Amino acid sequence: MKSALCPSCGAPVVFRSAASVFAVCEYCKSTLVREDDMLKRIGRMAELLEDNSPLQIGSEGRYRGRNFTLVGRIQLKYEAGVWNEWYALFDDGSDGWLSDASGEMTMTFKVGAGEKTPPGSLPDFLPAVPPFADLQVGQEIRFGKTDGKGAKNFFVVTNLERALVVAAAGELPHGVTSGYEAPVADLRGRAEQNETPVAAGGARKNKPRKDETQAGDTSADVVPDFVPFASIDYSDTPPSVFVGESLPFAALKLSRLKEGAAFPEADQRLKVRAFQCPGCGAPLSMREEIVTVACAGCGTVIDSENETLKALKKARGEISVPPDIPLGSKGRFGNDEYEVIGFLVQETKVDGMTYWWREYLLHCPRAGFRWLTEYDGHWNFVAPLSRVPGGETSRKTLGGVEYALFQTTTARIAQVMGEFYWRVRQGDESTAEDYVAPPYVLSCERTDKEITWSRGAYIEGGEVWRALGLKGSPPAKKGVGANQPSPYATQTTKVYLLCLVLAALAIAVQFGLKVFDRGGARLLVHDMKFIPATREEAGGGAPTAIITSAGFAESSPQPLDRAYVAAPAAGSKLSFTTLRTPVFHFGGGHLLVRDRATIDDNRWFGFDLTLVNRETGKEIQSYRELYRASGSDSDGPWSEYKTNDEIVFRSIDAGDYYFLVDAESGADTAGAFSKGREDSLNLQVFPAEPGWGNWWLFNGFLGAMFLFAGWRREAFEVRRWSESDHPRVSLVSILQNMTDNEE
Repeated sequence: MKSALCPSCGAPVVFRSAASVFAVCEYCKSTLVREDDMLKRIGRMAELLEDNSPLQIGSEGRYRGRNFTLVGRIQLKYEAGVWNEWYALFDDGSDGWLSDASGEMTMTFKVGAGEKTPPGSLPDFLPAVPPFADLQVGQEIRFGKTDGKGAKNFFVVTNLERALVVAAAGELPHGVTSGYEAPVADLRGRAEQNETPVAAGGARKNKPRKDETQAGDTSADVVPDFVPFASIDYSDTPPSVFVGESLPFAALKLSRLKEGAAFPEADQRLKVRAFQCPGCGAPLSMREEIVTVACAGCGTVIDSENETLKALKKARGEISVPPDIPLGSKGRFGNDEYEVIGFLVQETKVDGMTYWWREYLLHCPRAGFRWLTEYDGHWNFVAPLSRVPGGETSRKTLGGVEYALFQTTTARIAQVMGEFYWRVRQGDESTAEDYVAPPYVLSCERTDKEITWSRGAYIEGGEVWRALGLKGSPPAKKGVGANQPSPYATQTTKVYLLCLVLAALAIAVQFGLKVFDRGGARLLVHDMKFIPATREEAGGGAPTAIITSAGFAESSPQPLDRAYVAAPAAGSKLSFTTLRTPVFHFGGGHLLVRDRATIDDNRWFGFDLTLVNRETGKEIQSYRELYRASGSDSDGPWSEYKTNDEIVFRSIDAGDYYFLVDAESGADTAGAFSKGREDSLNLQVFPAEPGWGNWWLFNGFLGAMFLFAGWRREAFEVRRWSESDHPRVSLVSILQNMTDNEE
């Protein structure tokens, strides 16, 4: 540390940094240049403008494990306001620049040949810097090696300004004069797909950008991951490049702040001054952080930069859209208390139709500025982004979440009211892009000079009203909001899971029943044979057929039954005496009868099978017909047959049962009943295995549920995207369009 006396007033001037060659005497404001141990006066520095910065020369902090002290300051002015560049001296002798604007801090370091660079935060090389006139917002510039990580060192130009130096104070590494023009380009790192969003609390030299976190975000208390930031100062030849990061105020652990600056404590009392509107004389007030105020009475926009409170613009006519939320309303979102200090209405025209939406500026001394936006009753809590999302034009990625382009439009400020910390003007236009991933929306606002990003989180209007303690009800919802969470998204997932679980249970039950409810042994086996007989066997007379019947129930052999029936001519049928099976016991449920026949060609027989309850006499009847046929025609030989079948008697009570069998047989050709050709019928009775009919019916119901849930979710998305530049095309949308056309 070196010191010398000011040649103008004799006050001591201290140089803490060996690199400092320029200083401003804090007593007489003389501009001094250090030449060895002597100071030379080269002029007088203008006065600094009053601003809201809590920092001052002598403030101390800690950045990434290293302590620093603020030893110098440059205040710059641009079209939308004022910001400060603080010259920081680190304990290890290196230096850097700390910029503060609206709660966001950026710590940067000059890079280039011979410059001292902190490890891990700066690139390995610099590209050829494009001329300022060739830069465009949105343009990408790569600093350093990517080491296979792609977007790590890609920067996007987000702001182009021709700033003017207002004044300087303290010691600086180079000379500076009031009124000096400083063309500056700000660049922000492009987000990687796997990064976590970081709230910044405000935008450096930018109007407030909206949204990064949900309502009540408290991430300002957390040291974020490295969020790259760069600045190119074109006032030097060649241009100077500064690279570092953006981070919240609290991460720097600053101390020795300006007296009375309790920032960022939530109970800080900001300085407020009262005055009259130069347009209509209405009483107005303005806190120290504010750059412009829009009069609610006449719409005049007032500049707060000087004591005269110059009117920037007089709005035409009265305010036409009153805010639903009164200015001055206070409420808590999450852990922070905010006050509504500004209100503006934006409009856009699409296909000749004008659409409006409302935006409310919120302020919290600890967390900075946030926004509440409302369109057709749909609300978002919005905060700025410190990084530029990655991805292509149609899709953006942030924090591992992919956002789809919803709409692109030209937004125009139609109405303003209240306080704003940038110079807001009625009629200002920007190109607005919205990307949605419900319940979030990424918003990009682009002008020729800047591009800003924000992220909004959907919030119900009722929640807003409760947080701010408002009376009445919020505006009613119309349609589906761009990032409104689908009420069917989680429901559909639950329905899908439920259907899958129930289907799995159904098939498990089905197979379980088949395994454990097969009934074990057969209940009854009964065989019948149809044997052509001679006259002698039949006791004389016409040719006959003999039927033999044998069976067992519960493993008890039964005697044969024999019946004789006269045989009619070929081509007719034989009717046989009713046969009765042995008695068997059944425990209840479904009863399965399997029948199998051995039949010669061109023969058939049918039978009535009657199940009889021995105790009650209740009968249940079923008829079956079995056959075998063959022949030839113009197409050649053919054959048809049905020689086995199954019969299920359902819901049978427990008890003792037997069957009555009434059989008939027929022949299609002569000689079908000739001796030596016999037919047989085998009946076997089991407790029935569970059938698949109910299983298919149940799963059909589950499938209908599955399809209905998907259709309902898709219909909601079709309604959402019908309001976008990219309507969703699906079977649901086609059916909805057909329905709308019919109506």
